[in-house]
Amino acid sequence: QASRLGSGRPPGLAAAAAAPRPPMAVTVSELFQEYESDFKRLQDEIDAALRTSAESLNGSAVGVLDKASKQASQADQALRQMDMEAKTLPAGERSSLEPVLRRYRADLVARKAKIADAKEAAERNKLLASGSGVVIGKRSLEERERMLQTNASMQKAAYELEQARNVALETEQVACEVGSDLRAQRETIIRSRANMRDIGSNYGYAKHVLESMQRRADANRLLTKAIACFMLVVLALAGYLMIGGPLFSSPKGGAPVAPSAGLDAAAAPGGTR
Repeated sequence: QASRLGSGRPPGLAAAAAAPRPPMAVTVSELFQEYESDFKRLQDEIDAALRTSAESLNGSAVGVLDKASKQASQADQALRQMDMEAKTLPAGERSSLEPVLRRYRADLVARKAKIADAKEAAERNKLLASGSGVVIGKRSLEERERMLQTNASMQKAAYELEQARNVALETEQVACEVGSDLRAQRETIIRSRANMRDIGSNYGYAKHVLESMQRRADANRLLTKAIACFMLVVLALAGYLMIGGPLFSSPKGGAPVAPSAGLDAAAAPGGTR
């Protein structure tokens, strides 16, 4: 009870706070959402235009399909903007958006094909139909059929050119990205070369310092050996004197006479000099 009063929270709020929170959903940028809403709106308008052209019995279907073709181009532009915006997102969000973009791209390609087929059928119906009820001859029908085939071939070529233009734009974008990556790598290589140059100069200086230290160490080693030899000689001489060894030997091979004993004999009365 004391802990419950100290917390100041009702039991329901405490349980809600203690409950685990659900993971946050993947969010996208507002700009991507705007492009996506525009793309969906254009898709709906294209579907409505296709339904209108299918239900139309006069030549107005061609104009409706022309408007649908422009809307398809706008949808393609919106999809391209969505793709570019998705590339700026983090890796996790980008991987979740790639299937959506592929589905949108496939739907747009299918709608473009439907628009091309519907436009070809509408132009054929417009050419073959006669508002005044005049029967068209066989030769005229053949010529118009050839014209329709030529028009369809031109539309197919235009569609292929549009696809080639889109591929060229994507290739240009990839080339720009590769160029920026190569520029960054070149700057990295230049910095690495400058760092290697600094490391080389520092290595030369360190080598010079080590060689001078080695020379000093060799000189100190030789001086230490000389001092040790001198100390050994002094210690040997001191030990020899301490054990009673004579400092000078007698000239005639007799017993050695210490310097102090000779001085005492000379100083005695009647002593020979």
